[in-house]
Amino acid sequence: MKKFPMTAMFALVLTVFGFTSQAFAYQRYEVVTSSSGNYIYVRDYPNTTTGKVIGRVYDGQVVNYRCYKTGSTVSGYFGTSNIWDKIQIGTDHAGYPIYGYVSDTYIYTGSDGGYGLPCR
Repeated sequence: MKKFPMTAMFALVLTVFGFTSQAFAYQRYEVVTSSSGNYIYVRDYPNTTTGKVIGRVYDGQVVNYRCYKTGSTVSGYFGTSNIWDKIQIGTDHAGYPIYGYVSDTYIYTGSDGGYGLPCR
């Protein structure tokens, strides 16, 4: 008999009772696919004009996907979209995750309209 993972059960209970806090957002791992075969920039805001570059992720890299947000429209490997994916790009000195945004056109999430919960 397959056991139901305790974290999934906890998330289910929270959802049933209406808790949708960002702290309990579903996390999953996705693969980066760049058009150039090199890397894509990670920004602090989902916009190519006003979003400051805070890092980069490389073609084939597996990233921790957190949530999605709408922003500027980008054309990339998986088409054209204004959906941006919030991903973890590392941790700070205290061990807390550091997040940034990459265009959904470079991350395979299986959805064209955002996957999971929208970011707050």
